[in-house]
Amino acid sequence: KMSIKHLVALFCFLIVTIVAGQKIPVIIDTDVGTDMDDSWAIAWLIQHPEVDVKLILTATHDTPARTKIVAKYLTLVGRTDIPIGQGFHQDNATGNATGALFGWAADFDMSTYQGTFHEDGIQALIDAVHRWNGITILEIAPAPNLQIALKKDPSIASKAHIKSMGGSIRIGYNGKPPASPEYNIHDDIPAASEIPCQVSSDVHERRNDFSTVSNIILVKLKYFCRCKLK
Repeated sequence: KMSIKHLVALFCFLIVTIVAGQKIPVIIDTDVGTDMDDSWAIAWLIQHPEVDVKLILTATHDTPARTKIVAKYLTLVGRTDIPIGQGFHQDNATGNATGALFGWAADFDMSTYQGTFHEDGIQALIDAVHRWNGITILEIAPAPNLQIALKKDPSIASKAHIKSMGGSIRIGYNGKPPASPEYNIHDDIPAASEIPCQVSSDVHERRNDFSTVSNIILVKLKYFCRCKLK
């Protein structure tokens, strides 16, 4: 993963959904902890005046450990008003799969979290979509949570705006050809392959790589590598 990509993706996602004077209801599906990029993304989103984060859902591998990272962070910054959902725990993974931040949050006791904690985070996502029709799901992680949610309740596909960061068709991580095995797809190819979506593309790059659902958009690597943080 690249430390820049999620911030650029989030900007692209939000720029097409912002309505002047209105807050955007958002669910963040995140594999926070593996790198710092998702931590930056969460920090930016929860303080943005035009974003209303309704749920932070943890994704991939050791989701209980990732949940502790989110809970400790929200506690420290005084945002325990934001509900947390624990996503699908893959492969009996342990904290080693969450990256360096696991050690920082390993001592956090989830029973002390002052906000709402949903052990079944996938059902919490489904419930949030039905409660806030038109909510935006920012998929900045591999997609097992979304895969399971869509199988459990296919109707959410038409009720939410799903913006998924992932994929590489012609441009790789260095901003040049060839394509790279982009992390959010490569980490769980079966999950990604089951998400029907419209691939972001310019007029000269239209391809039938995925079946299309107009409100499920996959923004690919080409667009993340055009900007750099300095």
